[in-house]
Amino acid sequence: MKMMSLSFLKFFHLAIIVLQLGLLAPTSWGATSAEVRCIESERQALLQFKAGLVDDTFDVLSSWGSDEENKRHCCEWKGLSYSNQTGHVQQLDLYGLQLQDSQILEFIGSLTNLRYPSLFDCGFKGNIPSQLGSLSQLRYLDLAFNSLEGSIPYQLGNLSNLQLLDLRWKNYFVGAIPHQLGNLSKLQELYLADIDSLKTGQEKGVGGEWLSSLTSLTHLSLSNISDLKYSHNWLQIIGKLRSLQELDLSSNDLSDHYILSLTALEFNSSNSLLVFWE
Repeated sequence: MKMMSLSFLKFFHLAIIVLQLGLLAPTSWGATSAEVRCIESERQALLQFKAGLVDDTFDVLSSWGSDEENKRHCCEWKGLSYSNQTGHVQQLDLYGLQLQDSQILEFIGSLTNLRYPSLFDCGFKGNIPSQLGSLSQLRYLDLAFNSLEGSIPYQLGNLSNLQLLDLRWKNYFVGAIPHQLGNLSKLQELYLADIDSLKTGQEKGVGGEWLSSLTSLTHLSLSNISDLKYSHNWLQIIGKLRSLQELDLSSNDLSDHYILSLTALEFNSSNSLLVFWE
């Protein structure tokens, strides 16, 4: 690889969550409130999710409904943060809990005010439920390092407030990147790296035109996309993203000549662009 590889974003991701906690409950691990109780439909959805786990070897969700009193007050459950004004769950933190062979069930669509689900490295398999696309308050969606499969649901393009989308590493998505992602006008970071079977969609005449709408994008990772080397118009479009600061195109068999022609384009005028390629 030319230059250095992309750094891990774990610390950065956690920092985002911590900074947002001021808008949520006083603490995300056992917050209490005498005035606000969790929403009943959300409580039921969370219990449904726990019941559907295939393997919770380390009993990480033991606080979820551990007794009759606790069952009624999901605001006190481990890994949750909620609005201290409305009682709605806004953060679901299952980061790295290794819930092996479990699935992201449709229940998550019931958490209508969810903003920060941290589902990195949870051992999830199966498809991304299309219900995620109905969570209009989502700011941050990290599904990296799971074993998800199927196509990336086009409904994710409905997440108009989304700022970060991370689907890379170990996932097995197939088909084309949905052009509806171009609707995510507030998106700042998009990571689609190391998904061997994912394609650009050029064979269906879609191309990368949708990327031109992501004018807020600062970080873009498209490493190891199976047909990117044949999709030259993608790089021309990427070259017009004026806010872009970091671009990962590694493992795409792109020639040095092609990359050098890309860097000669009129990239962002106020910031230097860091490009990674093989």
